[in-house]
Amino acid sequence: MVSSYWEQMDLWVPGTDATGSKNLTWEQLDFNRNCSYWGHWLSAMLQTDSWDPKTTIGMSVESAMEYYASAMPKGYTTTFDEVAKWFAYNMYHTPVPENSESPDYYLFSKRFNDTVLYGPKPHCPTEFCKAVGYTGNQDLCGIGVVVSYYLEGILATMYLLAFTVHQMRRHLDKNVYEKPRPTQKQGAGERILDAFRGSLDIFLGGAMLISVAMLGASVYASANNFKERSESNPDLPTSDSIYEMALALIASNFSVFPVMLLYALAKHDGHRKWLHRSVLLLLWGLSVTVVYLAPRGEVDYALRKSGHRNFECDQRGSQYWKAVKATQFLVVGLPLMWLVLTIFLTTGFKIPGMVDRPWVKRWRSMWRLSVAWVNMLIMWAILAYFTQFRQKIIDAAGGLDKNDKWTFGQVLALAAWVPIVVEILYILVCK
Repeated sequence: MVSSYWEQMDLWVPGTDATGSKNLTWEQLDFNRNCSYWGHWLSAMLQTDSWDPKTTIGMSVESAMEYYASAMPKGYTTTFDEVAKWFAYNMYHTPVPENSESPDYYLFSKRFNDTVLYGPKPHCPTEFCKAVGYTGNQDLCGIGVVVSYYLEGILATMYLLAFTVHQMRRHLDKNVYEKPRPTQKQGAGERILDAFRGSLDIFLGGAMLISVAMLGASVYASANNFKERSESNPDLPTSDSIYEMALALIASNFSVFPVMLLYALAKHDGHRKWLHRSVLLLLWGLSVTVVYLAPRGEVDYALRKSGHRNFECDQRGSQYWKAVKATQFLVVGLPLMWLVLTIFLTTGFKIPGMVDRPWVKRWRSMWRLSVAWVNMLIMWAILAYFTQFRQKIIDAAGGLDKNDKWTFGQVLALAAWVPIVVEILYILVCK
């Protein structure tokens, strides 16, 4: 009797024709017909329960009704209670334990999995990724924050161009700069150079502060995520936490390169020399910590050696973990190489006569600008990759991502570099 009931329930689907004499069968249902309804139903299934982040909320009866109705052939009707009963049986028919507690898992029927849950997936990749709902973190890639990154990059590039033009003019016309020039009104080029010179220390200090803050926040977030992932029963990842570590890794390390660019251009006199060097050492330590700790906070860190995407709709690409490994070597190796070369060009490693050799002098004269240009190129390469990665996340989320929305915080992010622009204009116009 019991087995007969289960057999009937396995075959039963809600719905009858207009006469009420003909019942629907599994074979007549087409769940591939409407991707939008399937995605809507699936998104509710996957939504994390805010009351208990270790579980999902589960099915929405309303979206289930819409999804089921879209799969029915014309001429058939059913009711909410019948559809709810059908979904409940196929999704939640795990026997309740003897202690009457809720089961730890639910055993979906195989036909339900193959037809209803996963059946439309090959036909609806866009809706599937939207249902999964992986989005970017607004604190890292919101529109205002990204504009702030670009503003910092543009300003740093403008400083580099101004100093490069100045050095080229000095090199090409040494006599003009060596002769004492009579007091006369400054030309436009000289005023622009003075504006950049006069505001350089303020810009460098602001860039250092922003970079320390971003790297410090990334270390804190990485440590929290690593601790969470290390637990035996971690919370389910939220939609904006999937890419949080990758975005933090890219954005925080991007912030170091404008600092290095400006540091190469600035003069370091008195106490500022050791202050700037101390900050650079701090930035290096934080960067190394981030590139080694952030990957350990990733959802798929344990699967990093698989060589392919480790979860559906992963926008990081199959080579992400190889890129992370390369970044770790670069963050450790490049600053050390810069330090060794700088010491060599300035001291010659105390080798007699080395400092005065013509080729060493030639390299020493262009070393600071060369370092600045290398940092500028790396800075823009990172920002271009970050922008592309961010856009892929937004496109895959199908409108769920709010990173292109201007909110109070995004407008506030633009204020970071306003004092620098004001200082440049003040020196340019008023002095």
